[in-house]
Amino acid sequence: MLNERIGSGFSWRPWRIYAVGILFYCFAYLLRVYPGIFGHAIKAHLQIESNEVLFGWLAAMYYVGYAPMQIPVGVCVDKLGPRFSLIIACSVSIVGAFVFAVSDSVALSMLGRLLIGFGTAFSYVTALKLASMWLPKRYFATATGAVTALGMTAAALSYNIPIQDVDAHLYSLVMLLPEAIGLVVLLLIVLIVRDRQADAEAGAEASAVSFAQLWSFLREIVSHKQVWLIGMIGCFLYIPSSVFLDVYAKRYLMKVHGLGASQAGLAIFLMFFGWIISSIASGSVSDMLRNRKVLLILAGLLSCLFSLVLVLVPHLSVFSVYLVLFLLGASCGPHPLCFAMSKENFPAH
Repeated sequence: MLNERIGSGFSWRPWRIYAVGILFYCFAYLLRVYPGIFGHAIKAHLQIESNEVLFGWLAAMYYVGYAPMQIPVGVCVDKLGPRFSLIIACSVSIVGAFVFAVSDSVALSMLGRLLIGFGTAFSYVTALKLASMWLPKRYFATATGAVTALGMTAAALSYNIPIQDVDAHLYSLVMLLPEAIGLVVLLLIVLIVRDRQADAEAGAEASAVSFAQLWSFLREIVSHKQVWLIGMIGCFLYIPSSVFLDVYAKRYLMKVHGLGASQAGLAIFLMFFGWIISSIASGSVSDMLRNRKVLLILAGLLSCLFSLVLVLVPHLSVFSVYLVLFLLGASCGPHPLCFAMSKENFPAH
């Protein structure tokens, strides 16, 4: 039987807890990209094949629940603790996924997506909270990159699920697949995740703030121009994933660049793969260099260049599309550095 500690002072327990936080983030990513994977089947089931606007709103309801929660979610995690927050968030996500899977109406499907967005809003923040709580501080930027990288690995693998053409008989089974995955994740959260080390070092994260303090801190934060700049950079580097890859990439590549379904799936995988490598590497490199800014400047310039190539250069070969998407993903990959920069621009509280 393996010991909890190997060598002097090393323990597997913090890494297991951190890994479960990443696992929930991967589950959240799977739920997020599901409409992009099975868009045709979903539109056929809801009888909205000719209504791209309505389908776009259906996919966007995830963000209607997700985005507003990013402001209070930090306080909620501080108040409730990451363990209880993950239990609630995972449970709500599972309920939302179930409503989305069994619904025959657009309205209920939107409600399911809204619940999914609400629940998964906790995924990234709680993963980072577990990293800051359990792992050595020198690994924080690397940990943020690893969370994003592994979440995108889940999304990339999801886009290459062999069951892409879903008929009416298989629809319910495929739509209910995330439920089984979510229940396993929920069980692991209950069994493994804990809120704080028994022997927490002095000078740990500041104690939880109240919601009144939150608004006071927000006023201070929004008056800080660095946060606006960092936020804009993170937003623009993330949009190719949240809009293009999640919903439209497969159909865009098939209709505009003439790729087959399997070729489009591989192209999307390669963009995710470039993002994954870059997320991990940029975090590690910036930690070693103690410089985030240079990498973000390069990310902005290169992502702009490769986006223009993809959109404006006609008659790209299949190999060229693969290469451009891989490089575009790699160029956007450093966006987790924005979280580290935001953290470093303010006191811990």
